[in-house]
Amino acid sequence: RVAMRRGRVEDITARMRDHERLQRSERLALVGQMLAQVTHEVRNPLNAMSLNSEILADEVRSVEGRALLETITAEIRRLERVTERYLDLARRRPPEAVAEDPVALAQAVIALEDPELRRQGVQATVTGAPMEPVEIDGDAIRRALLNLVRNAAEAGATHIRVRVTRRATFLVFEVEDDGPGLEPGLAERVFEPFFSTRARGTGLGLAITRQSIEDLGGTVEVRSTPGHGSTFAMTIPV
Repeated sequence: RVAMRRGRVEDITARMRDHERLQRSERLALVGQMLAQVTHEVRNPLNAMSLNSEILADEVRSVEGRALLETITAEIRRLERVTERYLDLARRRPPEAVAEDPVALAQAVIALEDPELRRQGVQATVTGAPMEPVEIDGDAIRRALLNLVRNAAEAGATHIRVRVTRRATFLVFEVEDDGPGLEPGLAERVFEPFFSTRARGTGLGLAITRQSIEDLGGTVEVRSTPGHGSTFAMTIPV
């Protein structure tokens, strides 16, 4: 009888969790559709501004003028990155699994981002025992890992470690940083759309990351202690 009650409680808990995921997914999909419309309207003038700033760069000779153009160009690039994240919400696609080496996948992500991380004074490493290729949606995992690594760097980390492990029928990607950590009560809120602890943050990176991993049947969780960094763990069934 006790076992039956426990089974019912676990079943109800699972159904509630699934219901929450569905509601979250539907909210994000609606937000994504709205932002996609706005983004398409914004990108055309952004492209025109970018093109004209490049043309002006060839004409301007003064140091002050070039400095102003560099500032304008940097802000245009920032807005382009913001609009790209908005479009990510609308680009929901079915998972496409192919055989890949998970450790090599993580190493490739870090190698791609390494020049920018070094420019920010951030050192990133990947650890993980060699493993056989497994059927995974590598593109979705790459984007999610990239979001987590960039999030750690933007939060103020100087060291980032990505750990890749295989646990029975799951792959676990952990992104650990030595940043400032999160205050109590903020750990779950960081996954909410438009919530950000940074003044210039969009609040979309982690929301998109969780949604893309949940679309694969996985989960994303965070462990954090103020002053002692954070660890984001993506668990993906294989």
